[in-house]
This record gives sequence, C-alpha cells and structure tokens, in this order.
Amino acid sequence: MNQLAIIPRPCSIARHAALPPRAMPFSGAADHQHAVALFRIGEADRIDRRVSARALRTACAPSEAAAEGWFGVHFDAPLLAAAEAAHGVRFETLPEITDPETHALAAMIHTASTSEAEPDPQLLEALRHVLLWRLLMLAGQRQRQGEARGGLAPWQARRTADFLAANIERRVPLCELAAIARLSPFHFARAFARTMGMPPYRYQQKLRIARAAELLAESDMRIIEIALAVGYETPQALARVFVQQHGMTPSEWRREHAQR
Repeated sequence: MNQLAIIPRPCSIARHAALPPRAMPFSGAADHQHAVALFRIGEADRIDRRVSARALRTACAPSEAAAEGWFGVHFDAPLLAAAEAAHGVRFETLPEITDPETHALAAMIHTASTSEAEPDPQLLEALRHVLLWRLLMLAGQRQRQGEARGGLAPWQARRTADFLAANIERRVPLCELAAIARLSPFHFARAFARTMGMPPYRYQQKLRIARAAELLAESDMRIIEIALAVGYETPQALARVFVQQHGMTPSEWRREHAQR
C-alpha cells in the first residue's frame, strides 16, 4: 500500500452500536469536526507497531491521498460527537500513540479492509467503534494528567470564560460550567481557580463590575438599570461590590469617567 487508506463508515451500520453511555453524559454543543487516526505501513504491507501512530481532528473528511505510506481510520462528525457525548471526553489530537491495544485494533482493521475477500462491513464498523473508544480513553488519560497539573486546557478556559461573559446577567451554576469543560464540578473548580487566579463566581463578579463600569461611563442608563443588566437585584448590591473593586461608588465613577 503506497498511500493513505481511509476506512469510511458503512451507511447501514448504526452509529451508536458500540458506544454505551456513561453515568454522567456530557451535554454540550458539538463542533462538527471529523477525526482520523493514522498508522504507519511498514514491511510486508502491515501496520508498523514500532512507529508511533497519531490522531487528529479535521475540519472535514481527510483526503484519500493525504499522506503516503500511512493507513487512516476516519471517524465522521456525527459519530465523533456521539462518542464524545457518551463518554464525556473530548477527542483531542494525539501526536504520539504507542499504546499496543490501539495498534492491534488498527492492524485488525487494516487486515480486514485490505484482504482480497470482500470485508464484512459489520466487522469493520465494530472494530472502528472499539478503536474510537480506545482513542477516547487515551485522550481521557491526557485530560486527567492535565487535571493533575492543576489547570484548564486552553479550550476549556476559553469556552467557560466566554460562557460566563455571555451570561453575565445570571448566576451560572458550577455544574453547568463543569459540563462545558467536560470535567467534574470538583476538578473544574480547582482547575479554573488555578488557571484564572480566582474561583468562577469571583471571575463572573469581575466581569459584571467591568461591564457596569463601561455602562456607567458610556451610557445614560439609570444605575438600577445597570445593576439589573449585570446581574444584581438592587443598586445597593452593585454598589457594595463596585466599591470593593474600584474604591468609589457607581455614581462617583460616572461623574469621573462619563464621556462628554
């Protein structure tokens, strides 16, 4: 085999057949990306287990001639999203895969798909599901190693910070943020504080006061309207936090910073 071989999903096979749900499924928006696992073809046209494999996310289905001498197993966007939701793990790029079970599964898929006899589509689909499950387990191990280091991954920090900013007018529960980051609430709270320098509620409080300061300086809204817009029930509640952060009341801030 001289070029990349992509194993497509047989249309007649159910996508969820080999993906049993976990006790705490992730509920979040899929990013509609595909994934592909690549394995080096060695001597005798077989998977070379001495060479590290790799897996990556792609914006679309990989090209049939993406890389010479590599065997690829493609996971389309619906299957990938369903697997991530079922297992609560995001499929992250794996630049180096030395796991023997992963190589063994790839070798079985390669043998079945390159034999002279017509391959059994149900067998290929089952093997492909198991391989995806194994890759998700490897991604989960990398994620837990990241948790052990104590911080959020860049995508976790970005998504949760953006979500807090977009929901500034309400108190966002910790479990909701943890689901976005695909972590347990306990691990998320610790990782968020390590990355952002403060717990989630303090971070949202900081966003609220920053937005209130902008509205005080740039708008003619009444202070009670500003308080409600940034998630405080009364002007007094806003003023207490505002004074703690800026050393002056909202009215004083407006007089000093109002645009004329």
